[in-house]
Amino acid sequence: MRRMLLLGWLVWGTAVYAGDPVLDFVYPAGGCCGSEFEIEVGGASLPAVTQAIISGEGVKAKFLGAVRTVTYTKKRRPVQVDLPNRFRFRVVVDKGAAPGIRALRVGAAYRLSEPVKFEISALPEVSEAVTNRVSGGGASLAALPVCLNGRLHGAGADRYRFQAGKGMTLVAFTESRVLPCGGARPVLTFTDAAGKPCGGVSVYDEDAAPVLVFEVPQDGAYALEVKAAREGCGDACVYRVKLGELPLVTGFAPSGAQEGESLNVMLRGHNLARKRVRLFTGGKNGALCLEALTEGALVLPGLRFDLSEEADVSEQEPNDSPESAQPVEVPCVVNGVLEQAGGCDVFRFNGTAGDVVWVDARAAALGSPLKPVVTVRNSRGETVARAAYDTNGTAAAALQVRDPSVPVKLAETGAYEVEVADAEGRSGEAFVYRLRVGPPRPDFQVWMTPASLNIPADGSMLVTVFLQRMHGFEGEVRVALEYPPLSIACEGGVIPAGETSCRMTVSTDGVRFPHTVFGLSLIALAEAGEGRRVKRGVVPVRFAEGNARVEARTFEELSAKANSGLPALRLFLPSGKPVAVSGKEPVRLMVLSATLAAQFGREYVPVVVWPPAGFSVQGVQRTNKQERAFVLLNVDADVVRAGQKGRLILGCCRQGDTNDTLVAVTQSVPFVVK
Repeated sequence: MRRMLLLGWLVWGTAVYAGDPVLDFVYPAGGCCGSEFEIEVGGASLPAVTQAIISGEGVKAKFLGAVRTVTYTKKRRPVQVDLPNRFRFRVVVDKGAAPGIRALRVGAAYRLSEPVKFEISALPEVSEAVTNRVSGGGASLAALPVCLNGRLHGAGADRYRFQAGKGMTLVAFTESRVLPCGGARPVLTFTDAAGKPCGGVSVYDEDAAPVLVFEVPQDGAYALEVKAAREGCGDACVYRVKLGELPLVTGFAPSGAQEGESLNVMLRGHNLARKRVRLFTGGKNGALCLEALTEGALVLPGLRFDLSEEADVSEQEPNDSPESAQPVEVPCVVNGVLEQAGGCDVFRFNGTAGDVVWVDARAAALGSPLKPVVTVRNSRGETVARAAYDTNGTAAAALQVRDPSVPVKLAETGAYEVEVADAEGRSGEAFVYRLRVGPPRPDFQVWMTPASLNIPADGSMLVTVFLQRMHGFEGEVRVALEYPPLSIACEGGVIPAGETSCRMTVSTDGVRFPHTVFGLSLIALAEAGEGRRVKRGVVPVRFAEGNARVEARTFEELSAKANSGLPALRLFLPSGKPVAVSGKEPVRLMVLSATLAAQFGREYVPVVVWPPAGFSVQGVQRTNKQERAFVLLNVDADVVRAGQKGRLILGCCRQGDTNDTLVAVTQSVPFVVK
């Protein structure tokens, strides 16, 4: 089991179990409505894959077999062999299938893989052959628009040739959502017929998922060149690029509004039918507002529309110095743009001694390139608080908003100034932000991993829950299944006050569990200040390490599979009461497992999975019954105090496994320290 200490979050990998299939990519990473095509899936470990499950309606996948290649004997005779960890499926997409991003998982034996993203599009598709594994390729395009699918092998480039007319505005849009986590990023270049890079090209998100806009200077032949940003490419270096005179939204102003407000929004972009849209935010969340604004156009990755409860105001220039600071009333949300190079925006508010205000600068959360630095000063120009954009490449930073949020306890009554600047001194019309100044609004966000659950019949699956606390919220959070199927339950979903993670289990009773892949929904509940009951959905996430940082890919749904072929492990609690433990002597706990208990202390080593400190396994006592064994649990009296309560999860690993890969875990049970 992989362990990473990441910015104060003890992240125990992604609860990797022995035998879990590891799916890294699907190629092509999407297809057109009303089409049939072949895909290849691959990963670090995909044993005996036989099933592919694509979320949503109208898309099915049929297993075709392993991917085969030709090798040659010493006598140069061709021989077909199976490529390891590579499998083929035939995908059928209904004409009426809704375009959008889906989740694709594969099934191997009794287990589901973690998902990857897969797109259904309305555009015509052009794809390199699934069997193509040479460096460099491409095609001549008969017409635009089109969606290009390819893989980058070696240092070669794929070239897509096409005819274009003077005055056309061509967009080459890398679909960032389907790029494999940790994989190589594509580099896009428009060239003329001779291969010379074209002028008149605007580039967005160059370092992540490039989007190019090309103003065609004259009629003629051109090409789009796609190559890898770094070496080490291969089957998993999948790209998906939309090319044509496509509508593209690169920004809008204002970038947010008060909930229920009706307002005019000015769009920035290319090939847009309208540059001004009337938006009514009533009954909508931020995603629905963005959908109403963009009207089906492509949108730069990360762009969001922000809704707030407080009244919003517009930034007024000049406000780039304390002398010209813009006065604002607290609470408020300011729609701002950092336009002057190397400059800043300054706002002034009046506060009362003893009050606490929070200053939040939202920029990255809106898709803005701005990396905010927020500085709060008193009337004498003394800095009383400061916060900056989080540049850490950790799991916590990948999940949480990187934008700064800082509390300020006002020491005196009078005027205060808030300065917003960019950490790198940059500016421009795209450097938008939303600055909130107001009293605390305690809240939280919750994520979970893995994003696919493999639950043994009459056993349990381990889940790690991560919590981000906002505006000083320190209360307890309870996580539970919402409307679970019959016989599916979760145990131990409690994040204690002040903590930011926990481990819980999802279990079956071994009798009536669903026998096909099914969906689950987790919710988090807490009291967040002044009796306000807050309910938040728990977002499934998949972590990957790549590009010198931890990447987090979130999914809309959690899928699960329950099966009697998976090893199960349970703690026997005859009284149904919490396990009583003590630092004075080891506690003897009975574990039940038809396949594992007899080998405890031999082939399998019992371990404490949760809590992370204070408990350890001292030894094993076998019994004359094959399915039972006793585990001696030791409690560290220096760490665990009398009266302490919590949850306990045991597990087991194979003897000699240096990675501590879990074979099975028990259900989460309550304990109390005597």
